Amino acid sequence: KSKSANLNQLVLINKKISKREELINAIEQEVSGIESQVQNMNDTIYRISSDLTALKSEYASLIYSTYRNKSAYNRLMFLFSSRSFNQAYKRLKYLRQYSEYRKEQVKNISVIQQELALKKLELEKRKSSKLSLKHTREQERNMLSEEKLEKDGKIKSLTTQEKKLLVKLRENETALNKLQVAIEALVAAEIRKANEEK
Repeated sequence: KSKSANLNQLVLINKKISKREELINAIEQEVSGIESQVQNMNDTIYRISSDLTALKSEYASLIYSTYRNKSAYNRLMFLFSSRSFNQAYKRLKYLRQYSEYRKEQVKNISVIQQELALKKLELEKRKSSKLSLKHTREQERNMLSEEKLEKDGKIKSLTTQEKKLLVKLRENETALNKLQVAIEALVAAEIRKANEEK
């Protein structure tokens, strides 16, 4: 009964170890997935940063160009030097489009900066999640090691206990044989005694 109960305990420990190993494997896969996501986010951040740098450079050129021709006099001269009303209208339209384009560039820069900030924030969250998972994985590995040590200890204890019980069993069998011989000797002596009295 003792052996059966201990073996059941051993089976339960083995199940715990198996489940723990499954959990560690699942965490490994999740960490691997997050590492892939982090790499993709890094690539995206690099691409967005490059776009932002290009936009800022283009905007800087626009500002410089506008600064050179910023005076109202220059703009008026640009309009009045037209050869016809149609050309003047086209030039006025161009100046308005140029102004709108500048506003659009400012808006684009702002949008991309916000997108970049969000991606960086998301990346930090993913990195934090990855670190947390790695910490959990290490904890699970430690617990697995403890469970394996518990299993080894149990097996060692069972083996020692079984050896002691077998030694005790042999001693009991030897004692029982001696007792049997002694009883048989007593019975034989009593029979002899009874025969002699007859």
